[in-house]
Amino acid sequence: MIPAPLAAIAVSAILIISLCRSDPKRRRAAGNRIAARGTPLRWLLAALICLPGAYFIAVGDAAGFLIWLGGCGLIGWLIVLAFGALSSGRRAAFTTPPVHPR
Repeated sequence: MIPAPLAAIAVSAILIISLCRSDPKRRRAAGNRIAARGTPLRWLLAALICLPGAYFIAVGDAAGFLIWLGGCGLIGWLIVLAFGALSSGRRAAFTTPPVHPR
């Protein structure tokens, strides 16, 4: 039963990345003036992200739902950290800093 939640996490992660790339506040802060995705499309992406969780609830797979929910939370935080580091020109917060010899 583990492959189904992992596939669901992968699908949701792709959609989370797409949603993060279209975040208007993040684009304004980065000075990016590329045309934004509309609010209805962002709502649709958010609904599609939740679709695998709704599937697990519908089939009664509590373990699959909890694995998917935890995985999406973790992946979401990592994606936000990576996008924040990329927009500010810093290295990602979850990477090891370089070691400088003395």
